[in-house]
Amino acid sequence: MPRVRRNLLIVLVCALHWHFGSVAVAQSSSIGRVSAPSEQEKRNAAAIDKQVQPVWEAFRQALARGDAKGAAQYISSERRQEYLEAFLALGDEIRELPNDWGALKMVDTYAPYATYAVSSTFKGETSLHIVRFVREADGRWLIETF
Repeated sequence: MPRVRRNLLIVLVCALHWHFGSVAVAQSSSIGRVSAPSEQEKRNAAAIDKQVQPVWEAFRQALARGDAKGAAQYISSERRQEYLEAFLALGDEIRELPNDWGALKMVDTYAPYATYAVSSTFKGETSLHIVRFVREADGRWLIETF
């Protein structure tokens, strides 16, 4: 079982499902960290963040262009087809997905995952969404779920 440093939110909302009007819920149980992260852990997190942020930005830009196939290249190989089908089903509406998203903020890292949070506002309501990245075998960070 991976080591989790902070308590995570118990609700994970998948933005695609949420956009369609349904909610996907997952529960995460974790035990809080007693001590502050070490300097090495901080450096590791900063290095991961430096790799993840450009992936997220390129993904957002592809969605904003309406480029479903381009956006899907930033999804993990395991989930890519599923997300591509959803993007294609949305059609031009995928251009609107990133419009309401705030900045991507790191929540936690544990090999080979990095968990982030992003806020979104839809119909006047702001929600916090979890975005999970996975480091693929080739070393690239890709989006596993959002």
